[in-house]
Amino acid sequence: QITLLMKYSGVSMLFAMIYTFNQGRSYKVICVLFILRTSLMNGPGALTRSVVMDHVPTEERAKWSSLESVNMFSWAGSAALGG
Repeated sequence: QITLLMKYSGVSMLFAMIYTFNQGRSYKVICVLFILRTSLMNGPGALTRSVVMDHVPTEERAKWSSLESVNMFSWAGSAALGG
């Protein structure tokens, strides 16, 4: 539940950044919103991983951990290709 709350808050920060930019506010305000958004979107990662590892049998944890690593690598790869 807290993970979803943080993700929805992060999305709302994105809309707040757009609104703030369109209102012609200072870039300092947009930078603060960006830092808050990034923190909210990346924060629940460790919690999610912990919950997954708690519910996965011990002998399958390596498989799920490697799958998560591939997922993280794909995000990094797409960012590198996208610029």
